[in-house]
Amino acid sequence: MTSYFTPSIVFKKEWRWFELPLDTGADIVNVFSYDRVDAPGFKRKEGITTVIDLTRDEETLWGALRKKFVREQIQKGERNGISVSVGIHWEEFVPVYEEFREGKQVVRDDPRVFKHCLVAGAYHGGILIAGGVFVHDTTNIRALALASRRFNDDGKMRELVGQANRMVIWETMRFAKKHGYRSFDLGGIAPESDDRGERTLAEFKESFGGERKPCYYYTKVNSPILRLWLKMQRFLRI
Repeated sequence: MTSYFTPSIVFKKEWRWFELPLDTGADIVNVFSYDRVDAPGFKRKEGITTVIDLTRDEETLWGALRKKFVREQIQKGERNGISVSVGIHWEEFVPVYEEFREGKQVVRDDPRVFKHCLVAGAYHGGILIAGGVFVHDTTNIRALALASRRFNDDGKMRELVGQANRMVIWETMRFAKKHGYRSFDLGGIAPESDDRGERTLAEFKESFGGERKPCYYYTKVNSPILRLWLKMQRFLRI
């Protein structure tokens, strides 16, 4: 289990990972679990993720990667001089993460939570071009955020970034196996989504040889003020 509090001026927001739902009394408690249980007071949302079994040897893990889509791209990246460092300082990754999210026009999480995670970065010419943030306990590790620099007008750099993205995942997998982790979770997927981008992302994640696995998000709001605020937000989105 691992837990941290999301930065907030007003409310105490807690995230707990890889455990059964437990009410700790925070204003809002969020729990990620692989177990489906009935938890009084918690709302449960089901998802699908892709999980790689790290108890297999490295040769087997490498062989499970899709050949042309992943393995050959990693090898090209190595020849092109891309290097990966696992365990960089979280603040170094923040500008890449914020640029990526802004370009994709998706909501950005508060990057200060990254200090509780393992962060990996891929470099080309001394410049960080891609990276990933991984939340973990003692046996499980899960991708929390993956991001890369955007070079829309430079085809060569886009190619390098694609290679770097794959190298970040592979080298973090190797790191996790070496340090005794048993499962590597690439994060939620939506392979049946109507959104083409979601289907493409699912295909990318599943190309690393994992197996689909159900996962569950549990939420309990203890603060009456926060509960009212969330209800108002839902009403305004209608």
